[in-house]
Amino acid sequence: KYRGPRIGQLSTRPIPTGEQPSMTLSPTASMNRIGYLCEKAHTVPPEEVITSVKAFFDENKPVSAVVVTEGFKPVGLIMNIHLNFKLSQRYGFSLFAKKPVSEIMDASPMMVCHDESIANVADRAMQRKSSNLYDHIIVLKNGYLNGIVPVRTILNSLVKSQRDRTDILERYTTKLEQEDFEKKKAITALEESERMLQLVIDSIPHAIFWKDRDSVYMGCNRKFAEGAGIEHT
Repeated sequence: KYRGPRIGQLSTRPIPTGEQPSMTLSPTASMNRIGYLCEKAHTVPPEEVITSVKAFFDENKPVSAVVVTEGFKPVGLIMNIHLNFKLSQRYGFSLFAKKPVSEIMDASPMMVCHDESIANVADRAMQRKSSNLYDHIIVLKNGYLNGIVPVRTILNSLVKSQRDRTDILERYTTKLEQEDFEKKKAITALEESERMLQLVIDSIPHAIFWKDRDSVYMGCNRKFAEGAGIEHT
């Protein structure tokens, strides 16, 4: 039975460890940067036995990814869904159970710098092949593992950002109708920002929509519009 001595966690909270590289998220991190969404990462060395990682996933159901690291630097990613698929194949368990995780890990996972924009990361993530579309994204800081971000968290952040921008746009529109022409430049900037974010959300191959607090539809991406039979998002 797996006792969990070798799988560790890297957290966005301070870690008092002498010479270890800093893996804390700056308190001044911008809310539109991927580091703001960073979550703790469970880590394992490349030589860890596959059955140990499988047992860890089974005993920690909310956890769906483990980062393979060497000296606090990520060298691979193991998604629970991919591990289960590999082991469920014919002779899969017999072939891989006692082997090190380095033999089945994704050796080229998506890695991004902690200060990269969320919108840019989302755009890059959606360009991955379909089998890896929802794999977690590894976040680096100064070349070391800073944490991990699920794709679902990124999508939720984009939708919330779009909804908030829509609310701001409506408030400014009402106010600017009563003020002079110069102040209308603010609405132009907001519209451009909304357009750029809409382009990112439209690139997501799944239907997304958002509502206001009264459950009135405020917007959607192109995939949702096509399914609903409407022309504009």
